[in-house]
Amino acid sequence: GSGGPDTPLGRQAKAMAAAGTGPRDGPVPGGAPGGAEPPKRSGPIEPWDRFTRARATEDTMPAGFGHAPFFDLSSSADKGRFRVHDARGFAPESMRRAAHPAEAGMVLLLGTRPASHAEYPGAEQVITLMFDRAVFSEAAAEKWWNANREWAVGTAPLRGA
Repeated sequence: GSGGPDTPLGRQAKAMAAAGTGPRDGPVPGGAPGGAEPPKRSGPIEPWDRFTRARATEDTMPAGFGHAPFFDLSSSADKGRFRVHDARGFAPESMRRAAHPAEAGMVLLLGTRPASHAEYPGAEQVITLMFDRAVFSEAAAEKWWNANREWAVGTAPLRGA
């Protein structure tokens, strides 16, 4: 098929292209570092922020409109995936997997931002959280995310680990 390999990431890239959610172009204005609120962005938002916004609007929707799933469509029967950042914002050769330093049943896909990145040049960040479904139900994984979001979206997640 066209548009990349038929893999979970390839299918995800095709879906994002169809939805018009491509990578941001150029520097991103605004946003003081260290604040609780992420910088205001023009253009596409990161996957974790898109999920947060979808979940926040559910209470305002009429009954029967459903519930945004926590695990990504690229999840498997064994692994539940949650995309934190768009993988296209990272240097491909820097991507690596690492076990979470304290949580059994969780693997992190990490990557390093290019030196030209507007907000976090050269920083290592979590791209995707992978939860072992034998350890984490989807509800338990979302609860973990809600308690650990600040760590997961930050920089240098494994420093000192």
